Amino acid sequence: MDIEANAQPNINFNNYINEDVIVKTYHAEIRGQLVGIKEKEVIILQKNVGEVYIPSKEIKSIRTLKIKTDSDVKKDTSNIPKELWVPKPPTCWRYFFTPTSISSDETEIQYINNTIVYNAVQFSFAKYFSISGGIALGSIHIHPRINYSYNKYFHAGVGYMYYLGGRDDFFNGIRGTLTVGNNLNNISLTAGTGKQDFDKKGYLYAVSGQISVDNSFGFIFELINRKNEDDNHFQNSNYLVVGWRLCFRRMQIKPVYIRNTATGEKKSNQYFMFTLERAF
Repeated sequence: MDIEANAQPNINFNNYINEDVIVKTYHAEIRGQLVGIKEKEVIILQKNVGEVYIPSKEIKSIRTLKIKTDSDVKKDTSNIPKELWVPKPPTCWRYFFTPTSISSDETEIQYINNTIVYNAVQFSFAKYFSISGGIALGSIHIHPRINYSYNKYFHAGVGYMYYLGGRDDFFNGIRGTLTVGNNLNNISLTAGTGKQDFDKKGYLYAVSGQISVDNSFGFIFELINRKNEDDNHFQNSNYLVVGWRLCFRRMQIKPVYIRNTATGEKKSNQYFMFTLERAF
């Protein structure tokens, strides 16, 4: 319940210390954690802004936000801002095939399943380093990555993909990625070099992106070019990937359409795949 005040609010701010609150002033509504009280002002900590100092005489009302469980939210969301209870998507580590260089602000574990046959677990250490490992079509893969964020919109990363055993068309090598945007809306450029068919040179280039309507729904695309050495010349394979992502709590599903055209082939290969991602 709001505690209303007129010219000078009669509010005991000590009741709200270290609580997540909504503070209504005569000019704005401020959300954050109440972390300090001074003689004539209170201090609200906002995640992306820092400390905000609000004169006490400007405060009309204050209320506490407490969300304990999903069932509590379902019972009463009338006084809770939508952005606090809509699904929070997992970190956008990758689109479908290609990676981003966006980092998680906290330790995060993701389970990834790609069309049943590919299973992996990705673990991020704090903000800059992540490693994934899994099994795909009888092949064991390891993929360590280092990501760096210049600010909240510009990110860079480099990683190494290594496959052990399995099919002979997997791409083993180093990949670098530049990403512009945030976790919901972004675009990435990827370039890589390494070994194709385990002993032949290969190169990989990609432009990928994600456009989100909100936290729970968005679109993804990838344009991928692979150059594979074949009898002293390089053969091109071009991939078009388009699809969307659906987020339910901390789980994402990405169904996509894929079109693959190789040099010298008149007919393209077309198929559908999906990825399931679950963050913990």
